[in-house]
Amino acid sequence: MNLREVFNIRPEYRALMSALFAELREMHPRFRPDVIKGGLLISAPGARVPFHIDRTDTMLWHLRGRKRVYVYPRGAPVLSEADVEAVLMHPFSDDLPYESAFDKRAQVFDLEPGEVLCWPVHTPHRVTNLEGLNVSMATEYTCHDVRVRNHAMMFNGLIRRRLGLTPSIEDSRGAGLAARAGLGFTARKLKLLPRVPPPAAAPAAGALQHLQTEA
Repeated sequence: MNLREVFNIRPEYRALMSALFAELREMHPRFRPDVIKGGLLISAPGARVPFHIDRTDTMLWHLRGRKRVYVYPRGAPVLSEADVEAVLMHPFSDDLPYESAFDKRAQVFDLEPGEVLCWPVHTPHRVTNLEGLNVSMATEYTCHDVRVRNHAMMFNGLIRRRLGLTPSIEDSRGAGLAARAGLGFTARKLKLLPRVPPPAAAPAAGALQHLQTEA
C-alpha cells in the first residue's frame, strides 16, 4: 500500500518531514529542493518493487521490518538514455526491462529500521522485503538541475524518435542544456512528445516475475 503524499496532507506528518529536511539543509547549505513530497509505504513480507527508475531524487527512510534494496549503475548495459527518455515521456510507468545478469553489477543494501538510503536521480533499483511487515517513508524532492535534466531528456527523446538522431544528455552543457530543456518543456506543454509504450512492456530475457509491488 502506497499512501502517496500523506506527509504533505496530514499536518503532523508535514511538520515531521519539514523538520527532517531543515536538518538536511543545515548540514548541506547548498541543498535547496523546491518541491518535496512524502509518502508512506506499507507492505507484506516478501513483497517486491520491480526494477525501475524514479523521475525525482528520492530518499527511503525505513521504519519497520527488513528490506533489501538492489541499486544498479546508471548507464549501459543496465540502463540506456532511450529507456530514461521513455519513462519521462510516459504518463505513469517507471518500470524498466530487467535481466538477472544485471544483479552482478548491483550494490545490495539490507535496510533495518532507522536507516535511510538514497541514490542519484534516474538510478535503477528494485526492492524485496525480507521479513516482517515493512513500513517506510519515501520522500521525493525536485531541484532546478533535475528539472532541467528531465526536460532536456524529453527533447532528446523527441528527436530520437521523430528524426532518428542519437543525442546524449552527457554531451549537453550550459546554454546547450538549457536550450534543450526549454524545448522539452515547451514540447511537453504543447503535447508534442511522442506516445511511447512503457519501457518494460515487453519482458526482457531472464526477467523476474514480480507478484507483488509497493508502487
